[in-house]
Amino acid sequence: MKQEVFLGVSSGFHDSAAALLDGDGRIIYAASEERFSRIKGDSSWPEQSINHAITVAKRQNCAIKSVCCHENIQRSVGWHLVNCLNPFSAKFKQFETLYSSLRRYSAFIENIDVLLNKLSLTRHNLYFSDHHVSHAMGAFAYSPAASGLVCVFDAFGQGSSGFVGFFDSSFNKLRVKHNFDINHSIGLFYSAITRLCGFKVLTGEYKLMGLAPYGTPSMYKKLRDIFGNPTLQEFNTSILDPFADDIANNDLVFALDIQQRIPESPISQPYMDLAASAQTYLEELVVNILKHEVSSLPKDLEKNIILGGGVALNCKLTHLIQKKFSDFDVYICPAAGDSGSAIGACYSKILAEISAKPSFNTTAYLGTDVDPIEVKDYLGILGFKIAGSPIDLKDDLISLLIEGKVGALFQGKSEFGPRALGNRSIIADPSKHNALAKINKFIKAREDFRPLAPITTIELAQSHFNILSDDLLLHHMLTLVDVPLKVRHLIRSAVHIDGSARLQVISQEENHFAHALISTFYARTGVPALINTSFNQRGEPIVNTLEDALCCFSSANLDFLVAADSVLFRESQDDALLFMHKNHAGFPLD
Repeated sequence: MKQEVFLGVSSGFHDSAAALLDGDGRIIYAASEERFSRIKGDSSWPEQSINHAITVAKRQNCAIKSVCCHENIQRSVGWHLVNCLNPFSAKFKQFETLYSSLRRYSAFIENIDVLLNKLSLTRHNLYFSDHHVSHAMGAFAYSPAASGLVCVFDAFGQGSSGFVGFFDSSFNKLRVKHNFDINHSIGLFYSAITRLCGFKVLTGEYKLMGLAPYGTPSMYKKLRDIFGNPTLQEFNTSILDPFADDIANNDLVFALDIQQRIPESPISQPYMDLAASAQTYLEELVVNILKHEVSSLPKDLEKNIILGGGVALNCKLTHLIQKKFSDFDVYICPAAGDSGSAIGACYSKILAEISAKPSFNTTAYLGTDVDPIEVKDYLGILGFKIAGSPIDLKDDLISLLIEGKVGALFQGKSEFGPRALGNRSIIADPSKHNALAKINKFIKAREDFRPLAPITTIELAQSHFNILSDDLLLHHMLTLVDVPLKVRHLIRSAVHIDGSARLQVISQEENHFAHALISTFYARTGVPALINTSFNQRGEPIVNTLEDALCCFSSANLDFLVAADSVLFRESQDDALLFMHKNHAGFPLD
């Protein structure tokens, strides 16, 4: 008898994705459409990711019983139609947006009907979640908690920008206390400052976070005057227009007395200070909201804080929350943005069908897998010279890292979410003083202020980074650590300017080869981590297939590539073959 599973779909705004969950809430597969389409933040119908999910279901002898959508498309489009005619909406192209909303609805229904027909299902097998409930459920899927405080913060979706509430284990139900409308959008606030600083909305917020430590919060008072005191009662974003072509409109520019930075132009100190001010305001706002809500929680709830929505990907904020609420455990989906809502939609449906808390998930290795035999055969057909297996050549790889060389790992299942976690990673020796500049400028071709992250083992994390517990957020690179002074010089290129690091911790069970590589590297050098940054170049999604990996290996001038059980050394390859696999078209700037 086939196992019945749920197919989750997130589509329409940004980071479309598909996911596959069994009836107990265990995630079988999840991947963003951008990994297949190679369009960063792809918002289109996730056809390729869905097709791969269907293939995975067939291989595992599963029958898809329901298609779960991350939001109610009728309510979402209806809200857009009503609000698009708002006479106070600045710079708004009313008829163009009206047509776009209707077209989006029509395309969604058409795609859903095609999918249902393909699966031999009807609309009775279709489930619509709520946009922000899906965010919450995506986080709940990565929490062992049966109850706790739930906070969802994003820009907007389905007529609101998030909520605060709690999971009640007595009734196995999510209870919403406060909904945030668009005029109280925390995500929209951060996106507007992102745009003012010259970065792209939806893909540049992490740059604003990385820029913040280079400035001082000298513009905090202006932000407070514009958006109100950072509290649940006073925060207001009515100065912003979510429907405008440019969120950072003239009103905000005038109020802050700073011009919008031209993308790719030099970043001057005022923009660094604005980034620092926005980060400070964000942190104070969210912490104040949490303090207000924690004080009024039912006494029988477990001490858990479950965070959903794109704002939850702000590691500096998460780190502060862990400090301020140290007696609470914090849980976040590795793909906390809209892509993770494909999981959340299924989890919402499952929770409604069973009387107990569904299974607790821990891994983000959920995407396309790598077959070592197929990789070796394909590399041979193309003419690449395979040096041997990574286990046999581990010492050679470490010698290259010690020499200052930079390589990449392409192994196992791809990570779900925006962070590379050791399976699709570029690695290097963090003790080299020039590693940060080398990787940013010559490997990834990105801005020089962008930080690199360290990756270490759970054993070394405990002995060198003062990590006392096995924090799941560290395994998914969702928080920071304050690097001890005695360790900072050892991993200087992976420590941010403020002394923090977005540390990732792995166990031997999670990633056997990366764990062995780091352990042996430490034994030889005394350096307790490696640099870990995503295996891609600027403007490109993280690599998904072997072809993607070979293209990035050739284009980024990487010194070696560990592709499943095969190792490629750049110096051994034919120059013409490398040239043929280079990306000659380039990628759009992110």
